[in-house]
Amino acid sequence: EVFAVNALSLFNISKWLYPRFKSEGRGRLVHIGSNAAVQGFSGMIAYCASKFATRGMIQVIAKEYAKIGAVANQVNPGPFEPFSSDMSNKQIEDFMVIQKVSSSEIINSMVSRIPQRRLATIEDLYKTLNFLLFDAPDYITGQSINLSGGMVM
Repeated sequence: EVFAVNALSLFNISKWLYPRFKSEGRGRLVHIGSNAAVQGFSGMIAYCASKFATRGMIQVIAKEYAKIGAVANQVNPGPFEPFSSDMSNKQIEDFMVIQKVSSSEIINSMVSRIPQRRLATIEDLYKTLNFLLFDAPDYITGQSINLSGGMVM
């Protein structure tokens, strides 16, 4: 299920968008991945495998889209501030179960591995998406941008 949601959905969306982008001669697909697309995490094999897959798929999609004047990129966010989204809460809960520690220990552990010493905010994600969707040159395609405060490079 995890692989189907994360990887197969990107495949299906990219196929659905192709004729629409082709008819307009342009288009921008920005997929939200994860820092798990660049670095594996213990106890999360299906999730990491699915995110690694999307990173490779974006490169192939970008090459296919280039033929019709469209671009495709991926943003790989790191951990978000607690309570900023259902996703951040779920991630903390999952790590608590896997590592058998409290939420504050999980958060402190994550922050200690981030050179900027903070978790991502939703605003960080919005600004990155805004750049890729509206401001980035069309020459940026097939890229996987890590939004992790330096945790993943």
